[in-house]
Amino acid sequence: MTASTTAGLSGPSSLVLDAQNILSEIKHLNEAIFMAAHGLGNRDHMNAITSVADIIDKKLHVVEEMLDAARGADQ
Repeated sequence: MTASTTAGLSGPSSLVLDAQNILSEIKHLNEAIFMAAHGLGNRDHMNAITSVADIIDKKLHVVEEMLDAARGADQ
C-alpha cells in the first residue's frame, strides 16, 4: 500500500497496513524461491533451499499474527 492508498488512515494504522502489504510481498517472493528450488536438478540443493523457505514462511506467519494483533489493538 502506498502513501496515496493509506491517505485516509493516519498513525499506527497506516504503518501496520503498510507493513502487512510489504509482508505479503515477501511471502510471494518466498513462494517463488520455494517453487524455483523444485526446479533444481540436485535434490540436496533443493532440500536445503526449501527447508530455508519453510523457516522463512513460519517466521513470516509469526510477524503476520503480530501485525494483526497490533491492528486490532489500534482500532
